[in-house]
Amino acid sequence: MDPIQTAALVLVTISFLPLVICFVQMHRLKKYKAKATVTNALVTAMEKKRGFKNSTYYLLDIQYIIHTGIQYSGQTISWKKYEAGDYIPLMYLTHDPGNIKTDFGQTLKWLLPISIILIGLIGWFCYWLLNLDYYYSPSP
Repeated sequence: MDPIQTAALVLVTISFLPLVICFVQMHRLKKYKAKATVTNALVTAMEKKRGFKNSTYYLLDIQYIIHTGIQYSGQTISWKKYEAGDYIPLMYLTHDPGNIKTDFGQTLKWLLPISIILIGLIGWFCYWLLNLDYYYSPSP
């Protein structure tokens, strides 16, 4: 196998990685939702933070009441800004109320089509790369 074919094979293999990650995350979220209870949580405090490349996210202190009537407190991260007193949707495991999630899979709806488009673009690029005519002309 020549180097161009190897490079094309590696590119195509790597292009499937986001799709695999998306499917794994979707499967995990589906299993979590099957065992989870959905409720609303009260945002008690919000702190603005800076992340990688100066991106902004918010650290939220929340309180929620579980199915037995016991009040729990916790923290979660959000990309959306909430103020103290706002309510956010929340999932928790019935047998472990401290295990919470506020991500209901909204980002996965975007990752799936982007992953498929990426595979198509890299596939087209590799096809173009493999069908190019290469000429070598020695310098005079």
